[in-house]
Amino acid sequence: MGSRSPLSALFLLVLPATFVLASTRTVAARYDLTIAFAGITPHVGQTMHLRVVDLNDRREVARDSRTVPAAAFTWTLPRVLVAGHSYDIDFFADLNGNGRYDPPPTDHAWRIRVNDVTGTAKLTFAHNVNFTDIKWPYAVRLDFVGMTPHLGNKLWARLVDIGTGREVSRDSTTVRAPNLTVVLPGIMIGSSYHVDFYADHNRNGRYDPPPVDHAWRLTLADADGDTMLTFTHTTDFTDIKWPNPAAAR
Repeated sequence: MGSRSPLSALFLLVLPATFVLASTRTVAARYDLTIAFAGITPHVGQTMHLRVVDLNDRREVARDSRTVPAAAFTWTLPRVLVAGHSYDIDFFADLNGNGRYDPPPTDHAWRIRVNDVTGTAKLTFAHNVNFTDIKWPYAVRLDFVGMTPHLGNKLWARLVDIGTGREVSRDSTTVRAPNLTVVLPGIMIGSSYHVDFYADHNRNGRYDPPPVDHAWRLTLADADGDTMLTFTHTTDFTDIKWPNPAAAR
């Protein structure tokens, strides 16, 4: 049902809209993040991975990766910042080229903290050896296919650690096209996960067991890094017992 791929090939760009929780309330204005890198000579030609974490709720709002094109280059993530929020920007260069994160100094990793954003942020970063073990979390990319029955519905997805029963991450979006993608970060190598998701078919803002709402579960066993899963709409539903109080937050 799914296949795994090297981290360097998985995420070209995660559209910020993937991470915006739909709401009947006014949506906060979002601003661009731009980082001007300098002196990255040791990593030219290597893959660099970057993610942005909102410190208000520790939620990852974007991740991206690219091959370092030159010693100096600019990286822009559009519409990921909200005024008044603070962020950690974590990034690493895959120095040993094995396609996954290894703590420094095997790979080179850094963290930039930005406090109380007021609008578009333009940062500069010069290569240094003051590394930070950012404990990079891998992610599940869930590609939905044929979701026509749920156009206009709210789609919720969450990642649950099977060993602990703990919810690792969740996301939601409105289904605006038959094919769409949701990214759930937080998987650790060697652990196993349930990937639970449902469409609010009756549009009451709550989870109702199938067939009232349409719900499904995929299982990821012994994760070995970033993972791509593909789900094609089916009527083979599962009562995932989604926790409604959390869903309504």
